[in-house]
Amino acid sequence: MRKQKAIILFLLISVLLFTACSPQKRLERLLKRYPELLAHDTVIKEALVPIPSKTATFSLDYRLRDSMISIKGADSIELTYAVLNDSVIEVIVYVPPDTIEVPVSVPVDRIKYIKPDNWGMFIEKIPYIALVILLLLVAGLILKK
Repeated sequence: MRKQKAIILFLLISVLLFTACSPQKRLERLLKRYPELLAHDTVIKEALVPIPSKTATFSLDYRLRDSMISIKGADSIELTYAVLNDSVIEVIVYVPPDTIEVPVSVPVDRIKYIKPDNWGMFIEKIPYIALVILLLLVAGLILKK
């Protein structure tokens, strides 16, 4: 019975130990402790900007015979004008919808990677080694009783 309780306690502590800290929380704590590891950078990204279609109509005073002419440009812009009577010309300009690319600067934060030396890697692991030894000692004491 005691062995079962000890095993259950050991497994519970082990599960809590390995699931208590997510990598995101560890990173947040690390950056709070060492803000010099965070570097501010700018990324230039192409953004698509839609341009809606537009139609403009205006009239001009003019004296000539009746006629209607339509011109379509290479970039799909349509220009139409008509002589309504002896003194008025109506001009209609249609610009179709389009999309253009505009460079946009986006500020981002990135993490500087500093490779630790062997001594630094050993020091990083000391709390985990001490915790495992402590858990083994507690499990050993519970099993002796």
